[in-house]
Amino acid sequence: MPRLIRFSRIATAVTLIIISIWALYLPPLFPSSTRALLNATTYEVNAPIAGVVSDDNVAEKQLVKAGTTVAKIRRNQEQIRQEIDQDKVFLQKTKTNYEAVVAALTKQLNKFDGAKQDKLVFLTADYREAQKEVALLEAEISLRSEDKDQIAELYQEGIITQAQFQKTKLAAISTERELLAARRKVLSLKTELASLNDQNSTGADIGSGFQLTDSALMAQEIRSLEMQSVTLQAEMVATEQKMQNALQFVEDGQAYPVFSPATGLIWKKRILAGQTVEQGDVLFEVANVESMFVEAYISRQFLDSIEIGDKASVYLNNDKRFLTGRVREIQSQEQGSVAGFAVPSISPSPLSLKLIIGLDRDQVDVGQLGHLAKVIITSANPSFAEKIMVWLSVNLRANY
Repeated sequence: MPRLIRFSRIATAVTLIIISIWALYLPPLFPSSTRALLNATTYEVNAPIAGVVSDDNVAEKQLVKAGTTVAKIRRNQEQIRQEIDQDKVFLQKTKTNYEAVVAALTKQLNKFDGAKQDKLVFLTADYREAQKEVALLEAEISLRSEDKDQIAELYQEGIITQAQFQKTKLAAISTERELLAARRKVLSLKTELASLNDQNSTGADIGSGFQLTDSALMAQEIRSLEMQSVTLQAEMVATEQKMQNALQFVEDGQAYPVFSPATGLIWKKRILAGQTVEQGDVLFEVANVESMFVEAYISRQFLDSIEIGDKASVYLNNDKRFLTGRVREIQSQEQGSVAGFAVPSISPSPLSLKLIIGLDRDQVDVGQLGHLAKVIITSANPSFAEKIMVWLSVNLRANY
């Protein structure tokens, strides 16, 4: 019996030695990190207005909830007046420009209507003259038709010569041609008059170099500009009211609040009470603790062994405990943390893969942000044996 116990102890010791040698010196069975840390995205809190920081309510690494007032900014009364006066000058200038455009368009519309009326008068006169010419030619042809038989008898009786007879026939033909041309002119003038009366001849030349424009469209543009002018007047009144409200706001000692956009830590604070800031200046950076993740670097040799959704076992060095998560991103070209991460990190090698690992909920607290970790990647559904091997690998390789 003592021999059996002794043998079992020796076997156990040899097994532990083999496992230790494997864990310390042999290549890992699973993809494991060369560097990893807990990280989070950050949000910039910008100054909504220019002014002076009147209240400084929070400190770095302080936990705040979304919507918490983290600072207040008080505006300068004279600065408000100057800004409002500038707005009023701009609005007045714009209104003047619109009124000038309206006046120009109105003048052009009147010019168009006058030119159109003048052309109607001229065309009407030409049309009537052409009608008279047609009537005269028709009367002349009617008379020639009545004299045709008499002239033929005179020619047969020898009273007039053949040349005179032919001349009379040619005159009749010429008159018929003139009548045909006159009728064409009447038809053309009638068509043009109808076009001017019933339609807007857009772009038609009226003879003085003036181009006709669609009067209905111009009138619509005028109405639109007039409405804009009225709107600008209303904006001027609103601007004056805005100025009065802003001045009252300052006189009452109130200040504009600045809110945190997310629940998290005040990661960086860039202001002090009494500091002058401009609109858009960065006041704080808030680390969103609700989106904490692990940023891990792994050798590129494991590229074919890792997929999105694989399970990640994360061992926190300081807390000596395991976290679980899933591979969310695989970045093969990234050399370090991107802007918007709370903790900057540097890739240990240009050949490293960068993994972003989303953690299961409620496993970490804000105080662990930035802590170093060890990460081992397994398949999406690891077996019990794989879980044991991961535990041994992490615990025996914890000091790296």
